[in-house]
Amino acid sequence: MMKNQLRVKLLAGVIASALSVAAPVYAQDTTSGLTGRVVDAKGAPVAGAKVKIVHVPSGTTSNATADANGRYQAQGLRVGGPYHIEAQGTGIKEIDAENVFLNLGETSTINLTETAAATAQLEGVTVTANAAQVAVFNSDNKGLSTNISHAQLEAAVNADRSFQNIARLDPRVSITDRDSGNVSANGKNYRYNCIMVDNVNAGDPFGLNGNGLATITGAPITMDAIDSVQISTSNFDVSQRGCVGANINMVSKSGTNEYHGEVYYGYRTSKDGFMGEIAPVGGNTDSPYYGWKREWTAGFNVGGPIIKDKLFFFLSYEESKRIGYAASSGPSDSITAGTTPVQGINTAFYNSVLGKAQQLGLNPGDQTLANLTNKRYLAKVDWNINDQHRAVFRYSETKEFQPVATGSATQVSPNSNWYFNNRNIKSYLGQLFSDWTDVFSTEANLQYTHVVTARGPLVGGYQPSVSVSNSTSSSTPNVTLGTEFSSHVNALDIKQISGYFAGTWHLGEHTVKAGFNGAQDKVFNAFMQGYYGSYTYWAPSNNSVDNFANGAWEAYSIKQPAPGFDLNSAQANFKKQQYGAFIQDTWQATDRLSLTYGIRMDAPRFPGSPLYNPCFAAAPGAAFTAKNADGSTLCTASKGGFGYTNNTLPSTSPLFQPRVSFNYDFDTEYKTQLRGGVGVFVSDVPTVWYSNSFGNSGLTSVTYSITDQASNPVGTLLCSQNGTSFTKAAGATCPAGQISYVKQAPSYNAGNPLIPGGTTPAAPGASGAQMAVDTIDPNFKMPRTTQIALAFDRELPWMGIISSLELNYTKTNDDILYQMLNYGAPTGVGPDGRNLYYKTISGTFATTRANANPAFGTVTRLTNSHGGQSTSLTWSFTKPMSDDWSAMMAFRVGHSTDANAGASSVANSNIQANMWVNPNLDSITTSNYDVPKRVIAGATWQHKFFGDYKTTVSMFADLHSGAPYSWIAGNDVNGDGYSRDLIYIPKSATDVAWKPGTTATQIQQFMSYIQNNSYLSDHMGQIAGRNATRSPWVNQIDLSFKQEIPGIFEGNKGELRFDFFNFGNLLNSKWGVEKRATFPLFRQLANVTGIDPASGKYIYDITGSQYKDANGNYRPQQLIVNETGGGGTSIPSQRWSVMMTARYTF
Repeated sequence: MMKNQLRVKLLAGVIASALSVAAPVYAQDTTSGLTGRVVDAKGAPVAGAKVKIVHVPSGTTSNATADANGRYQAQGLRVGGPYHIEAQGTGIKEIDAENVFLNLGETSTINLTETAAATAQLEGVTVTANAAQVAVFNSDNKGLSTNISHAQLEAAVNADRSFQNIARLDPRVSITDRDSGNVSANGKNYRYNCIMVDNVNAGDPFGLNGNGLATITGAPITMDAIDSVQISTSNFDVSQRGCVGANINMVSKSGTNEYHGEVYYGYRTSKDGFMGEIAPVGGNTDSPYYGWKREWTAGFNVGGPIIKDKLFFFLSYEESKRIGYAASSGPSDSITAGTTPVQGINTAFYNSVLGKAQQLGLNPGDQTLANLTNKRYLAKVDWNINDQHRAVFRYSETKEFQPVATGSATQVSPNSNWYFNNRNIKSYLGQLFSDWTDVFSTEANLQYTHVVTARGPLVGGYQPSVSVSNSTSSSTPNVTLGTEFSSHVNALDIKQISGYFAGTWHLGEHTVKAGFNGAQDKVFNAFMQGYYGSYTYWAPSNNSVDNFANGAWEAYSIKQPAPGFDLNSAQANFKKQQYGAFIQDTWQATDRLSLTYGIRMDAPRFPGSPLYNPCFAAAPGAAFTAKNADGSTLCTASKGGFGYTNNTLPSTSPLFQPRVSFNYDFDTEYKTQLRGGVGVFVSDVPTVWYSNSFGNSGLTSVTYSITDQASNPVGTLLCSQNGTSFTKAAGATCPAGQISYVKQAPSYNAGNPLIPGGTTPAAPGASGAQMAVDTIDPNFKMPRTTQIALAFDRELPWMGIISSLELNYTKTNDDILYQMLNYGAPTGVGPDGRNLYYKTISGTFATTRANANPAFGTVTRLTNSHGGQSTSLTWSFTKPMSDDWSAMMAFRVGHSTDANAGASSVANSNIQANMWVNPNLDSITTSNYDVPKRVIAGATWQHKFFGDYKTTVSMFADLHSGAPYSWIAGNDVNGDGYSRDLIYIPKSATDVAWKPGTTATQIQQFMSYIQNNSYLSDHMGQIAGRNATRSPWVNQIDLSFKQEIPGIFEGNKGELRFDFFNFGNLLNSKWGVEKRATFPLFRQLANVTGIDPASGKYIYDITGSQYKDANGNYRPQQLIVNETGGGGTSIPSQRWSVMMTARYTF
């Protein structure tokens, strides 16, 4: 007898469109869900109907039973499809749904409805549905997100196979720095993103990488092993944890009942006309890329059954190499030495410095090239234990060796100053998905990751750092050689273990989800900057190369283990733990209104604490000395300490995060819905920010730091009030109360570095042996925000286009604020009202931090800022794949503010990387990551010209506002020890004094520049604002062409593909080039050298080479076209290039 069936065929090709569409979010997940109602021909629910859900490629089966309202639920399903859904029940014909595809992290609604025709006839009835509509117009769609299927990943233009080129498909997610790979969501710090693979952390476990990933380059796993990606910027599901920024979750591929695989080889070269030539800022001649010569990537993956319908495997291997890394910057008259010309450093000066270095026994290195290598492994097993239980086991490993060419717009470095990053990452994961009953299911996972990183000199072995400046008043521009300052001692070992468990109950119109998670990081961080010593030479009155030859250094610093400690015991060794729990209810209040509400709790734990420093905790004022048990000096502080302990850690109080969201489906001809939510979100901070406190207690190491701004000869008696800034003694002795030091000759022997004042390290706090202490406010709270989202989706009458208008507002409740506590009391006030900390104010500034505690160097505190916000309004249009093409376009406007960019891994650098008038204030201004306007557009066209072999052309355009920056002085204006001072913009040439020797022409050119600059001219007579002006727009268009060709065997195919990065730059060398300010986003307008005693005005100095063009005319520090050529870039980030890939699939 013929079976009566109703077949509901969902258009698989629609959901596999080549451009991403907005999709609902279902937590940080590796799976999909399915819900719907089983209804008979009269519209009555079919209680007790049995629903069988089969993943056709693998035979994985899940069963559900409809409740009294006919509703069925299934969770923990494999992503993708196709699925076959079958419903049987009393009084209905069998209902089948075929070709159902499920998105990552989404619970799709598939209603199974018997029709009158099916009841009256014995033949099947076919009903079609638009899967793109199912993805968007869905009761679970309450937040703001983008889902990217496997087909979309394959179509996406990705010339460097990077994670960033996938993340940018969400209109709220921007690549804020092409060169470093920063990815920011709605203008938030890239360190606040959650990057997951298979629901476990794949982000940077410590916080050192600019791309936010555990890997240095590329993606967390090879792109060809990723099945789908979900990007969420507002996810109100309380099982989401640790995300104030974007939640980016990737799921790896799995094996099926058929054997499938591919081998591929990709190649890109900077030679032979296959990469663009662009002109540097200020230049007129286009020049080739010198970062590396060529790169190749080769790999394979294969998957299939071990036992049909039961056990499956998937294997992936990829190896890549970039060959011929070169310098990132070079002398201004020799651009072929690098991509960034350094004004003020010519070839003659560069060669003279290297020549003197060799004569002095240093190994300065040369321009020898280096190679980057990368190997990625993945093995995965899926086990269908039975219809109720499914398990997944995955192992992955990444091995990376990255050479980093140092240098900047103000620094040229030979390869003795370059360094390597050597990283190995191993990850183990187990997952279990269980349906215990028709109404109760669980998910559990356990993962372990081990990350080992080493950093050291690329060539020349370990030696002191030496910087020789070609300036009479500043340490830049310079030639820097020897071991890079942060690579003297730098190694990292992290062991991570985490677990997650969640249970879901289906209770009629309510779905209750509850669970918990826990994680522990065990960290060993060996980090000691300047362990072999660091010298700075400049020429205040003569030739800096001569000073170098004679040993007349201007500044010297060295960090060494304190007495009683060795290099190993002086390092950070600690544990960090995180625990969380959550519960929520999703209520289908009516057929059209769905509500989700819940609460999450997170609590950090720190089993240990930093080493207690009694000298730091001593009361200020009176001298204090602490002794060891053997009577030796532990530390000493001639003026006492700071009056509070250094070994406190962040608050461990529970952080509660209530969230509520909704979705309302309007009854209209064309599908329309309103969705949104409000909730509290908490993010962890990078582990390295905790590590700073463990590694810098002030007791385990001592820092000697001496500045002699006159570059006096060796043997000169120097005097200091604060133990840091020294001047030549007026007589045979120093004044009472001042510290004396006889200048010593440099030592360039790494095994016997210069220890100022003696041959062994002094006790911490003793004369010249300052303690550097990083502390954390005991009331410090993790970054916490309140987010509000509201969105309106509408199906348009044409071609299935879906339009969405999405608003996101984020109020920052708690964020980071770094403060430096050892400035001492101000010594005066500048003409513009800022506090000054110089000992000598009238005339030429001298002796920074005059009233600082001499026993201590930098003393930092990590505390909270309580301001800042982010707003974002996005309007998007998406045309699903039909008639061989798909397209999308999105417009976004927004603004973001904060107090501190958190741009560095080092506490002191996070202070130095900020711009200010008066330091330590919680001043809320435009964020470094602010992108006020962005337009993205994409399109894919496919056609079969030859049999079943597709031709595919894809395009993606990304146009957005340039990065913000600040106008600052080129030196330290206020005497706080940092050259990050926002500059006063003169109203006229007579509003400030000028350094003797400044010509009238130079002054006129300076004022003319101000008057012709829109920002500066509008703010004359004011102090420049932080991030108050902006670089030019950034426009990038990428293009991909792909052609399938016949394979060797039946069912196999070949593929030839060309991915053009920055295709617009191919058409015009001036297009697609990003101009930005020097990190951390500043431009120097002039130096401020003192206060004129007669007029009380600042003394401006624009006579230095950094303020002159090639003709000697005034110009401020220029914007740069930044291609560091090995400094962590994933691609030649400014010019066009093409990745050519050959692939064979079977």
